[in-house]
Formats: sequence, structure tokens, C-alpha cells
Amino acid sequence: MAERKPKAPPATQAEGDLPQKTEHNAIEVVAKCDSFRRAGRVFGRDPVQIEISALKEGELDLLQTEPMLAVQLIQLSEEA
Repeated sequence: MAERKPKAPPATQAEGDLPQKTEHNAIEVVAKCDSFRRAGRVFGRDPVQIEISALKEGELDLLQTEPMLAVQLIQLSEEA
């Protein structure tokens, strides 16, 4: 019987890549049409940045799952 060797875990990063630690504190929202309302806000073709802490419970999920909106998690600088 042949001896089984344990498989190595799959590589998750290319060599030389450093892990990126980012904490998202905001979202950027763009409507896929000229004007679209959701979660009590109006969105258009220009990006709107909203701090996650400014959203009410359930609004982040509502915006992220809305097919008429493109939502991206972003990191806003803490300088203000």
C-alpha cells in the first residue's frame, strides 16, 4: 500500500503580495438610471458617499441588494 501524504492547503496569495487590512467605513452608490430613490435617499449617475454609521438598521442590505444601484464598500479618510 502506498503511503498517503497530507495535501498542502491551497495558496491564497501570490508570493510577494502583502495582505491588505482595510476596514470599510462607507459606501459609494451610483444609480443605473438618471434618478432612483431608495432608503429615503435620491441617487443619480454621480457617486454618493455615505458613512455606514449614518445608515439605519437594514438600509445597507437594502442598498446593496437593489439591482438598480451599484454599491461599493469604500474607506473614507478620517481627516475632516
